[in-house]
Amino acid sequence: MLSSVSIKEMSKLLGGQIICAEDKVNELVETFMVGAMGQEQALKFFRRKANKAVITGGDRADVQLAALETPTKCLILTGNFQPSTIVLGRAEELGVPMILVNFDTLTAVEKVGEIIGRVRLHEVKKIDKIVEVVREHIDINRLLEISKK
Repeated sequence: MLSSVSIKEMSKLLGGQIICAEDKVNELVETFMVGAMGQEQALKFFRRKANKAVITGGDRADVQLAALETPTKCLILTGNFQPSTIVLGRAEELGVPMILVNFDTLTAVEKVGEIIGRVRLHEVKKIDKIVEVVREHIDINRLLEISKK
């Protein structure tokens, strides 16, 4: 959770353009997967992880549709290719934002690596989660009591 990144922040840092489901840009992505295989293999591969962003070529409708059939938070489409109307419609229907970037898939993967290498605690969802975990598992009053001794 703490190493996750919001779709909005990711788009900004990638210099990308969000083209659908803009009401979901504050969702957090916890993992990234690259789609560079055939549709059947992609579907098996993408089922392994939830709350993910899938990085794939903007011209790979087969891989994009496979990703949308699994718990995917976001698609990052490389090469500045507009998705097909079928993919766009399905992403809208599912509420999955797509980010268009104008560089190739390898460059996108490298940039994402740089992004997730930084700790980002300023996002409200993360702060709320930290507060929730602390309240559930740490006895603050007891800690204060011990620290005064």
